[in-house]
Amino acid sequence: MRTHVFRALGGMIGVALFVFLGWIGWLWYESRLPGTYGVMEYGLHEHGGGPVPADGHHSGKNVADLRGPRTGAADARFMLTARTATIRLASGREVEALTFNGVSPGPELRVQQGDLVEVTLLNEDVTQGVTIHWHGVDLPNGEDGVAGVTQNAVLPGQRYVYRFRAEQIGTFWYHSHQVSSKEVRRGLFGAFVIEPLTSTWLSPLTRSTASRR
Repeated sequence: MRTHVFRALGGMIGVALFVFLGWIGWLWYESRLPGTYGVMEYGLHEHGGGPVPADGHHSGKNVADLRGPRTGAADARFMLTARTATIRLASGREVEALTFNGVSPGPELRVQQGDLVEVTLLNEDVTQGVTIHWHGVDLPNGEDGVAGVTQNAVLPGQRYVYRFRAEQIGTFWYHSHQVSSKEVRRGLFGAFVIEPLTSTWLSPLTRSTASRR
């Protein structure tokens, strides 16, 4: 009799342990991060149960609507066309690259502090899409060029206009932020320089200081 009781008790414990381990396994499976996640799939995700509160995501402002000045004449205007092209490396080897205006690095964009900058990006044939991110420059979200977060990627045949005030002084760089690990490596980047309105510099000819405006 006692043997049957122990067997029944052991069976119940085994079933309970099996159910418990299965539940733990299910929780682990449901909590996994996806193996791959494209930047074009970014969105608002609720990570809990229950209704979304009134002060949650749906009552916020779309970051793509946070833009720079839409009106007024631009002080500095540029056109950047993203396209595939064959370029020659310093080694002499020719490679198929992604370029801005047919060159890599792309054209140097040089402006002055306070300028209203307007850059039109045209995608000629970069199939994965392209954006321009102004690395290190503090800008309104809608001008920041992060695909799937602050704007959609610019697909072949499309264009996007960036407009912003150049307030920071310094040497920065711009690059595509759509699959940036691949597109930057293949050539979609360039220099962006914001000069101060006035500065003291050393003339390369006279070696004397002068006020530059």
